[in-house]
Amino acid sequence: MQFDDEDLNDIATAVWDSLCTSIEPGPASDDAQLPRSGCVKITGAWSGHVVLDTSEASLRAIAASMFDIGPAEVAEDHLEDALAELTNMVGGNIKCLLEDGESKLSLPEVSAKPEGEPEQVAWFADPEGPVRIRVFGA
Repeated sequence: MQFDDEDLNDIATAVWDSLCTSIEPGPASDDAQLPRSGCVKITGAWSGHVVLDTSEASLRAIAASMFDIGPAEVAEDHLEDALAELTNMVGGNIKCLLEDGESKLSLPEVSAKPEGEPEQVAWFADPEGPVRIRVFGA
């Protein structure tokens, strides 16, 4: 693997900043507080999965911002689209850190969760709740 925890922190900060909101490294949380997950697969010299887990409140606030609607107007389709886009943004930034130049990124899958232990886990807190990025090797 060609990236570290600082890289994950930088990526999360850049992605959340692009959405005009903030995120900071945060404490580990209970999985029950992270009901929403998105996953992308990276293939190439390094192969694995990047999983983004988020709270319902965090995802709703991000979806409202992305679609320029009020939180009460956010529908399930908005939540799924926002999660897919966030996952794609995080995964794409991680793929860019790989030095092989041949890596490919899959389309994001909402609610997909790979089996096994992740190689890296980074916890964050945004204004609405916990967020976790997990990186699984193949």
